[in-house]
Amino acid sequence: MSGAVFALVLVAVGITAAIDRFGTPLPLPDVLAAVPLAAGLALALRARSLTFSDVIGTQALAASGASGAVLVSALALVAAPMAIGLGGLAGLVLIASFLAGGAIALFGVAPALGRTGAVTIAGAVRARFGPAAGLLAALACLAALLPLLAGEAGLAGVILREMLGLDMPVARHVVIGAAALAALAGGRRSAIAMAAGLLPVLALAFVAPVAAAGHEAGGSILPWLALFDGRVFAAPTAMPPSAAVVLALLLIVGVAVLPTLATPTEARQPRRRGPFTLAVIVLLAAPAYALYGRLAGIDPAVNPAGLVLNLAAYAELGAAPALLLAGGLLAAAAATLALGLAAFGAIVAEDLYARHGERDAPAGRRAFVARLAMLAAAMAASWIGSGGAGIATLAGVGLSFAAAGLGPVLIAGWNIPAVRGPAATAAIAAGLAFTGLNGAVAAFAPGVGAVVGMGRIVPTVLGPTGWFGLPIGASGAAGAILGLAVVLAVTFARRRQGAAAVDPTPMPDPSSNPGAFHP
Repeated sequence: MSGAVFALVLVAVGITAAIDRFGTPLPLPDVLAAVPLAAGLALALRARSLTFSDVIGTQALAASGASGAVLVSALALVAAPMAIGLGGLAGLVLIASFLAGGAIALFGVAPALGRTGAVTIAGAVRARFGPAAGLLAALACLAALLPLLAGEAGLAGVILREMLGLDMPVARHVVIGAAALAALAGGRRSAIAMAAGLLPVLALAFVAPVAAAGHEAGGSILPWLALFDGRVFAAPTAMPPSAAVVLALLLIVGVAVLPTLATPTEARQPRRRGPFTLAVIVLLAAPAYALYGRLAGIDPAVNPAGLVLNLAAYAELGAAPALLLAGGLLAAAAATLALGLAAFGAIVAEDLYARHGERDAPAGRRAFVARLAMLAAAMAASWIGSGGAGIATLAGVGLSFAAAGLGPVLIAGWNIPAVRGPAATAAIAAGLAFTGLNGAVAAFAPGVGAVVGMGRIVPTVLGPTGWFGLPIGASGAAGAILGLAVVLAVTFARRRQGAAAVDPTPMPDPSSNPGAFHP
């Protein structure tokens, strides 16, 4: 089906190009921007299901393809050129860190979790470390998913306004509603079908416009050659090395958790390298956006998202590549939203309701609870995304909860046999507490922050600064280090306690001293 969707999008692009050249009295081009989103929704509805194993559990669909779609979400496609434009060579390091985290997720974390047979991350943690750690892992997953969903929803509104001129709440709600409908249609089955089927379209939508910009500029149509153009990294970077290190750590650890947050784990599923390779190819085209934006005089410090959203205007592209990029970004946002909503519903139904609510709930009721949770999460994400919180802050906070709450346990603790339930539970609790308290105090109680050692709280693009002078959107790096320290400290303390409880001195044999008193 992905081939049919790809062909349909190509037909829409051809029609748009013809209309742009010969003209028409009808406003068709803006409508054609919705073709990728409509095609993805059709894939989701085609995979609709009421079966519990499809809504919540794992199934033999292209989970690796869906994971690749997570790596080329709308947030990633817009943030990658921004990183290059703002950070120069440091931005390229951040893109490499993002891809390294994705590789760890797809080829390290996901197979390890899949061997437990669990259908969610929290279920895998529960199987490995016990019920307390599983409950905290479920809360960490929800805390990571909701800000990320809100960030994608907020970006969808920006895309509609900047690229299509639709500054209407109804238009943004249509995108979020399409994602919610895709998730409600069949849970994980339909969300995975949508994301995996759209992956080739998302790649085309990101690479083709910048290739057309290179052709218009008289250069190469291969956007990856921008990696070797010194003008991309010539501007002095505004990112200090310390900030680059913190963000690189956050990306590696947080992204190592993200794809497995959104897609089920299955030990028997082969983790194909094709979707990950396609994600690498797409994101390595990001420097070309920064190059053409810089040549056109776009100041990344003033309008960083404009490097992508305004490409058609400053590169003087036709309607076809402009609408292809807009439609691809909207489809990427919707696909990521659908995957996140499906995962949110599965975690609420399986790891909270069925485990800590109605333990004997039938499968049908759990699937119903999952759909209710998806709908509630979609409404919450839409409300938060339309609020005053910045998109970068929301994305950073979600990534921070993933890195601090789950990263130490899934990346380090999972592979250390000596790490047991108490160490994992303490690490997840410490990461969640640090990230949650840091964000809440810095954002809502700056006066208290000055008392508890946060110092002078200043606003940044990733939210106000908190402990260690880090923005709340980057606090996951410190939280991951704290969680790792807690894992090692508790494990070492329990091993010492266990060794002390065993007296190495052999007990005397009573029969060897007949005169001794034997009670």
